[in-house]
Amino acid sequence: MVCKNLDSERKVKEVVELKIDKEFSEVLPTSEQRYKDLEAEVLKDGCFTDPFITWNGYLIDGHTRYRIMKAHPEIDLRPYEKKMDDKFSDRYAVIVWIATHQLTRRNLNEFELADVHKKAFDAEKMTESFHGNQHTKTGGVEIDPTTKKDGRTSTKLAKDFGVSVGQFKHSVRIGNAMEEAERLVPGSKAAIKSGETGAAKSTVEDLLSIDDEAERKEYVKAIVNGEKPKMENRRYATKADRECYAKIRDISERMGTERGETTFDDVLRLLDAAESDFISKIERMIKSEIDKLKSDDRWPNAIEGYFDSVISDINDLKGRIIK
Repeated sequence: MVCKNLDSERKVKEVVELKIDKEFSEVLPTSEQRYKDLEAEVLKDGCFTDPFITWNGYLIDGHTRYRIMKAHPEIDLRPYEKKMDDKFSDRYAVIVWIATHQLTRRNLNEFELADVHKKAFDAEKMTESFHGNQHTKTGGVEIDPTTKKDGRTSTKLAKDFGVSVGQFKHSVRIGNAMEEAERLVPGSKAAIKSGETGAAKSTVEDLLSIDDEAERKEYVKAIVNGEKPKMENRRYATKADRECYAKIRDISERMGTERGETTFDDVLRLLDAAESDFISKIERMIKSEIDKLKSDDRWPNAIEGYFDSVISDINDLKGRIIK
C-alpha cells in the first residue's frame, strides 16, 4: 500500500462516525487473520488509500478498515467518504453490489463462495425490478424489466460473477443446503464453510434430497462430526430412479477398473441415463408442486425463464465439448 497526500485530493468531508448495517457487513465477513494482516499493513503505512463507500449514511465498503480505524483512535488514519446514495434502488441492490464488488479481494473456498452467491441471488430477486419497475438500478445500471424471471436472475448474476449459469445455479443450491443445515443444527453452516468437516459439495447438496426432517437432521449431524452421512430415503426415489442410479453406478464403477475399460457405447448409455434422471426429476417436481407454482404471479414466466436458462447451459456445454 502506498499512501498519497490525501488532504489535497479530498473533495468530501471527513468521516468520524458511520452507520453499520449488520446485513451489509455480513455479506462478506472478514476472518480474524485477514483483519490482522490488513491492520498490520495499515498501521505500517499510517493511512488508507481507499475511501469508505456509503449508501444513505450506511457503510457498504470498508467495514474492516473502519474497524481498524475505530480500534486505533490515537493514529490519524485520515478516513474519507465516497457517497453512492443515488446509485442503488434499494438495500437489496446494495447487497448485490457488495457481493460482486468485493469478491475479487477475497480468497474464498467453494462453500464460502456458495454462501455469497446465494445472498446475491436472494437479494437480486428482492430488488424493485421484481415489483414491476421499468427503470430499476442495480449498481447504477438500469435493468431490463424481464429480469423478473428467476432464470434471468441467474443469467445476469452469473455474468457479474464471471461464472457459467450452470455453475452459479449449482453454487446457489449449495448455499441453500447450508442454510437448511443451519436451521436444523445451529452452527453447522460455519463448520461447513470453514472446511473443517471435510464434506464434499455433493454431500452437502444431497441434504436437499431428503424428505424426512428427522433424517435430514441426523444427516447434518453426521456431516458436522466428519462422518459419512447415510441417506435412507432420497426424494422421488421411485423404482425408475433406483434403476437409473444403479445403471449410472454400474458404468461409473467399470470406468478404469479391472472389470474392463469403458467403451464408447458405455459412455453414451451413461449420458442417456443422466439425461433421463434429470428430466424425470424435473417433471415430477413440477407436477407435484404445480398448485404452488400457479398460485404465484410469476407463473409461468419464471418457469419459462428457467427452461430458457437450461437450454442456454446445454448449448454452452455442447459448444465447449464439441470444438
